[in-house]
Amino acid sequence: MKLKKPLLIKNFGAEERKIEEINIKKEDFTAKVIIDAEQNFLMSNGIFPTEGMHNSRKFLTFVLAELLEVRYDNLLELDGEDLISITDEIKNFFGASALEKIVEMFSVKQGQSSL
Repeated sequence: MKLKKPLLIKNFGAEERKIEEINIKKEDFTAKVIIDAEQNFLMSNGIFPTEGMHNSRKFLTFVLAELLEVRYDNLLELDGEDLISITDEIKNFFGASALEKIVEMFSVKQGQSSL
């Protein structure tokens, strides 16, 4: 995905890096990425959402930071629309949660019984 506004990554003691496009591949979405993102999210005083962490933009941004191997703070400069698009893409990697599947099944059954 081409970013609307390039992202400038500043690492301590390293050269600045400009990111103009972010391509997220499902094969990069590993257990390590998820666990490290969750740990960093919780250490930053992130609150576990009742709907599941995969519904938190902050958590999904931590996942993105892990995928790109950058600090979370660097991503706070992303364009808002870019952040929403990218985090929606990451959220899709999680698939439907158990609760979402139950609600969907219940809705389908309710719709069938009213026929």
